[in-house]
Amino acid sequence: MLPHLKAGGAERVVSFLFMQMDKSAYDLNLLILGSKKDNHYDVQENNVYYLNIERLRDSFIEIIKFLRKTKPDIVFSSIGHVNIFLGFIKTFFPKTKFIVREASIYSLVKKLHKRPKLPKVFIEYCYQNLDNIVYQSEDMRNDFEKVFSIPSDKGVLIQNPITLLPQPVASQNLKNSSKAFKFIIVGSLIESKGHIRAFDSFKKAKFDFTLEIIGEGPLKDTLKERVNLLGMNDQIFFRGVEKDMKKVYTSADFLIQTSYFEGFPNAVLEALSFGIPCVIFEAPGGHNEMISIGMNGFIITNKNKPVDVIEKTILHNWNRMEIQKDVFTRFGSTKIIKEYETMFFKAINK
Repeated sequence: MLPHLKAGGAERVVSFLFMQMDKSAYDLNLLILGSKKDNHYDVQENNVYYLNIERLRDSFIEIIKFLRKTKPDIVFSSIGHVNIFLGFIKTFFPKTKFIVREASIYSLVKKLHKRPKLPKVFIEYCYQNLDNIVYQSEDMRNDFEKVFSIPSDKGVLIQNPITLLPQPVASQNLKNSSKAFKFIIVGSLIESKGHIRAFDSFKKAKFDFTLEIIGEGPLKDTLKERVNLLGMNDQIFFRGVEKDMKKVYTSADFLIQTSYFEGFPNAVLEALSFGIPCVIFEAPGGHNEMISIGMNGFIITNKNKPVDVIEKTILHNWNRMEIQKDVFTRFGSTKIIKEYETMFFKAINK
């Protein structure tokens, strides 16, 4: 179950699982609360259902009707407010296993969330009522267990799968130094993604570069204004949402991740799968589980200057084949899907 299939990490992972899981073992249905016209990800039309309802609170009755009609063994979702709702209604479906995948660090999201929150005691009840909670990183697990007193045996650590097919890469980063180095940032244009940190850092760079911003969001005009004030309109470009991410990654030299926190960033995972070294601002949410310093990227900490790490990145001798091989070994889709299927099997047989 998902609110929609717009561009986003949770939507990408859940739709990928729906398409790739073993159809001989699972009778899969995908319930989308929103409309088909919003789809960013392609899903087969068999067993895909759209409620065409924008708000979760307006879809309560329809969701319950759907569950009573289909009588699922397992209900699985991956967006916070939907996860809470499932924890609430589980009482009415005692034979069904309710499993959710969390997408970020709750305590940090809360600090940036300006809308009124449900009472903590209610949210805690809903999460504790679930059968399993999938965490993408140890940071996420530790945060949820601390904030909501979640028993450790409810949690399952499953990192995100690589959802794009592998592409051949050159063994070394044979960049022609006479051309500008191309960096990319991939993510929604929202406060938590920290784009301005990159703008301010690149303003101090002494080498030729371009920085492409992939994504859309409410801060687009604010970010464009910042780029204009810095006088960097000829170096920083806003590309919007791109459907052909293979084209984006194959044209890039490096990815820079500026988020203040993440769940387990798909952008970094995908970049590594194309052999692209990544520069990461240190933040909670799985980066340390993805980045091996000097092998596939560098991490900017409060002990070093961002521009110094960025300049070290372009001078480093990267082995792009090694980067790609390593990330597929650890986060390949076959491995991660198997982990999900193992969890589902265990839940049913408890």
